[in-house]
Amino acid sequence: MWMFKKTNTITVLLSAMVVLAACSGNGNGNTGKETNNGGQERTNTPGETPAKRGSITVSMYDRGNVPAEAGTAEKNSWTDWVVENGPADVKFITVPRWESTDKFNVLLASGDAPDLIQEYATGFRDSLYRTGQLIPLDELIEEHSTSYKELLETYPVLRKAGTKPDGKLYEIGKLSPMLPDEVMFVRKDWLDKLNLKVPTTDQELLEVMRAFASQDPDQNGKKDTYGIANAQGRGLYVMFQDVEWIVQDGQLVKDWERKQAALDYHKKIYEEGLIDKDYLTDKNREQQRQFFLQGRAGVYTGRIGNMGDFNLYETFRKNNPDAELIVIPWPETKYGNFISYFQNPVQMTAVVNSTAKDPASVIKYVDFMTQAKTGETLLYGFEGTHWEKSTTGCPKILDDELYKNEVSWSVDFQMMFSKTLLGDCATLEGQLNPEVPMQKDFLDLYHQAEESFNGRDIPWLTHPEHMPTLPDDLQIITSTINPTMEEISTKAIITKSYSAEQAIQDMKKVWDSGGGKKLEEWYANWYAENSSNAILAKDLIEFTESLK
Repeated sequence: MWMFKKTNTITVLLSAMVVLAACSGNGNGNTGKETNNGGQERTNTPGETPAKRGSITVSMYDRGNVPAEAGTAEKNSWTDWVVENGPADVKFITVPRWESTDKFNVLLASGDAPDLIQEYATGFRDSLYRTGQLIPLDELIEEHSTSYKELLETYPVLRKAGTKPDGKLYEIGKLSPMLPDEVMFVRKDWLDKLNLKVPTTDQELLEVMRAFASQDPDQNGKKDTYGIANAQGRGLYVMFQDVEWIVQDGQLVKDWERKQAALDYHKKIYEEGLIDKDYLTDKNREQQRQFFLQGRAGVYTGRIGNMGDFNLYETFRKNNPDAELIVIPWPETKYGNFISYFQNPVQMTAVVNSTAKDPASVIKYVDFMTQAKTGETLLYGFEGTHWEKSTTGCPKILDDELYKNEVSWSVDFQMMFSKTLLGDCATLEGQLNPEVPMQKDFLDLYHQAEESFNGRDIPWLTHPEHMPTLPDDLQIITSTINPTMEEISTKAIITKSYSAEQAIQDMKKVWDSGGGKKLEEWYANWYAENSSNAILAKDLIEFTESLK
């Protein structure tokens, strides 16, 4: 178990970053003179020979969200700012966000892949390491880095996460507070109307959902409410610690018991009409979201970690002005008290292509993009134009529409930036204004989400992004087995005569006949040999504690 506390500004490290940035300028021998656009002039100390300016290529996700007036995904106001203020000339190579690995594979095959590959998919980055397509970074960082090297020294877990089995550092990452991501919202006004208490166990939650679905909590005289929306989120599974691989008697084993318990729970919710009957086919969950926004669901599993989540809440309140939401801890089951999904606090995001002609300039670029001033500018825009300091000392957006059009879409420029450098200003705590009633209400929910972490266990061995990547032959086994397992799970939920127990027995047969035992053996061996070197839940907790 661990206790959540708000992150304090990392004054010592931030001060060190400022000093280092001042000493190193732009990473190319410049003085780093401040300009009125929030960047740095490339002026040289008198008598100093300008350092040679490198030329590199960098990948960038294309989400289709760059406003036309700002440019294109390849060249826009922020790519121009990065080139103007950074240490190298950069050509940005864009890849579709949701088809990124396919595009990277094409670029790699044609020899056109960028020098710096920024990609969230752990398995893809691992495949580049296994096929010898990456450059080790230890010596490059030692010789050409200041800011990122300081982060590695201050937070050893960052180096540990980026180090591969050969003992060398290959991946660049970022640090963030360990914050709640998926939470359980409950209509408190409905609880009050029906004289119900806040549920603390899975059975109590079931009773509350039954009441929400049958006792007309919105008092409109119609049977049009649901106990829950968005039940297909992770929460109602990890509540039972249904996470596939668990540690038992010191060994990592495949779990079936918890999967059956979670499946049986979902079956009850479906059979009793506590959720929309089409929820399993609502792949993007839009219909489930609408049930919540329209005020027709008493429980909703959703996210709470960013401004987009606030916008959703704002829509909910406009549609349901008299409603009152609360965030509750995930109810206890016989398997324990758990948190649900959380933001990965130690996230690897970038690697250097082995074909890079000027890797030193790549590292200087990494250094620039990981500096506190750079990150702050890319996150908030320019002081005086887009923001000013609030009473909390954090940036306060001056014009929401201007910020939306000129800054909000710059998120992928922050893939290597450690928001821990900004302390509380990196969280919703610093982005919302408690003097605005709607924002204060959402901050209260956010604080409840923080509190919901207290005294709870992490259900996974580690964050899913830190789980090992299977070899190609074993990945084929999982890609063959998993669709059939999912079909069996869906059948069990929607077919009254098909019990969860029988479904698990059928899943086991598919697992055994499809090569599942090879997966069990591989994971068991991996854990026995690597648990001391892997990033596990305890490492993430220790890192979070170090920020306090």
